[in-house]
Amino acid sequence: ENDLNFGFSFNLKEKWPRGQWSALAMMAEVGEKGAWSNLFRKPNLEKFNAPTLTNVDFPDLLVSQAFNNKKTQTLNINLLSKNSLKANKKTKIKISKIPDLSTVKVRRDGYIYDMWKAIGKNEIEIEVSYSRIYLEIYTGWSGETKRKPSLDALGSSKLEDDIPAVAAKPISLKVVEFGNCPCCF
Repeated sequence: ENDLNFGFSFNLKEKWPRGQWSALAMMAEVGEKGAWSNLFRKPNLEKFNAPTLTNVDFPDLLVSQAFNNKKTQTLNINLLSKNSLKANKKTKIKISKIPDLSTVKVRRDGYIYDMWKAIGKNEIEIEVSYSRIYLEIYTGWSGETKRKPSLDALGSSKLEDDIPAVAAKPISLKVVEFGNCPCCF
């Protein structure tokens, strides 16, 4: 449909590709050796606390890239739209999980951009258009930190060292090694 969508159809002649099958096939297509098992052996749990892009009007507004740069403490986003009926019309996206809203700065295509507002304790809304856009949002997030001491249900305090923000490895995860099929070498 307008060359906007891609997926493995497996000759099933269905309108949309099967999500799980396509995801597995795509991992085999683009993943490096060990990439699939590393999802389970070395999970990136830090991303669940990182600034996050939401509320994108997909498929009319497409995200070609979105990543947090810990060194520059920015969320970098590339958006584009191929829907000519909505060209240059306005829409809004949201960024959540921002540590300190008072430090937020937004650049659009390299220039300071003021068309945003805080909409909650740690969330902003940015007005964008249906076009090709590069956003650089200074969020102040530089990676995972330990949680502050808190009180548990019994009222006893816990030290910071006792409360890691993310588990190093899921306790219940057991990696099964088959080694007999071509994908497991």
